[in-house]
Amino acid sequence: MDSPSLLASSVGGDVGPELTTRKRGCSNDSDSDDSADNSDFKRTKLAISNTAFKFSLNSDVLLEIFEHGCSTPASIAPNAGLSVAPGLVFSQVCRSWRSLALAQSRLWSSFSWYKDASAEEEDEYEEDKPDEPIIGDERFHDTPEIRKYLVDSVFNIQKRLKRLKLHCEQGTLPEGKAYRLDSAPMLESLNFKISQYDPKLKPVSISKAIAVDLSNLGSLRDLSLTGNVFIIRQFNDLKSLQLVLLRLNNVVGVDPLERPRRSFAMSTSDLFAVLNSSPNIYWITSVVSLPNTLPVPPQRLLLHRLRKLGLILESGSAAVLNSLFQSLDLPLLTGLNLVLYGTGRGLEGIRSWAIGSTLESVTELKITCDWSRNPIDEDLRSLLICMPRLDFLNLHSDCISSQTLLLLTLQPSGE
Repeated sequence: MDSPSLLASSVGGDVGPELTTRKRGCSNDSDSDDSADNSDFKRTKLAISNTAFKFSLNSDVLLEIFEHGCSTPASIAPNAGLSVAPGLVFSQVCRSWRSLALAQSRLWSSFSWYKDASAEEEDEYEEDKPDEPIIGDERFHDTPEIRKYLVDSVFNIQKRLKRLKLHCEQGTLPEGKAYRLDSAPMLESLNFKISQYDPKLKPVSISKAIAVDLSNLGSLRDLSLTGNVFIIRQFNDLKSLQLVLLRLNNVVGVDPLERPRRSFAMSTSDLFAVLNSSPNIYWITSVVSLPNTLPVPPQRLLLHRLRKLGLILESGSAAVLNSLFQSLDLPLLTGLNLVLYGTGRGLEGIRSWAIGSTLESVTELKITCDWSRNPIDEDLRSLLICMPRLDFLNLHSDCISSQTLLLLTLQPSGE
């Protein structure tokens, strides 16, 4: 005999929801007049198909119904017309099931909202990680009401999050509410991509960005912030932090702490503060939108595990780089990636560097720079001299002269 199927009608209160059982394969229409007139058959039909209020059922039965209904992973693709989110549907049946939905962390272990069937390419530093108890992964475009509900829900339960990935395009972040991640002590991996990073964009209003307070995220191991995101407050001890990607647009406004209107762009001092709070950091790439020269410290900051360092800053910031490297001790640094944007002075000024042995361990150097007027050869030579172990050089420029090529061929350690 077929087992009965369970159907839940979605009504908005604790008293209203009704549960209906119906035998699969049975028709409401009688096959014959004789059967319809048979009182025993009528009683059988009533026994097979009946309605009961939710509160009249045993809690174990309700839990079994809930788990059976939520056994399908959530997946929403508005453009493809595909929406499978039983956890969300059942959470709207009644208050008790809504609480149950939030308590069942496995329902959110693989929850995605995306525009098409193809997954968006992840950033360079990311690797596949095992599912954590709670993951919020949003890639959305349409339906602003649902979008706001989902984002609000994720931020409301941030204390329980272990991994959070939120990607959204320009203009899709719900406005009218200040989203702030400031109380997630269990969070190990954070990935925000709110629009694209673009150094040429005008400053973004704070109402279109997400605030991140790193002082209460002590369990972080992986941190990736791109686009309209800004960091508030000083950094505390981030001993677990290993991988960092900071490509922040310039956000301006009054922050939630009621400070005067200011820019929240990443400065050299902010970058140094991140490094100073992350003694076990392994890989970091950061934009420096507000380059400022650091004072010479009494003792260099030792980062004994840092292998890869990437810096994105305005062309002509050689003095800023010099002050940063003078403040650091990087004994195991093997990879350095410099991206100098704009049409400024390129590498000019590197020839006057006084960084000592900071870059001696570097074996791989990548430079992307737009220079068109100033010769770079002497500055490039000075940079290469700082790296006696260099065995790989990737130079991307709009203007590489024959003298530059001659310089490179005369460097026995450069390729």
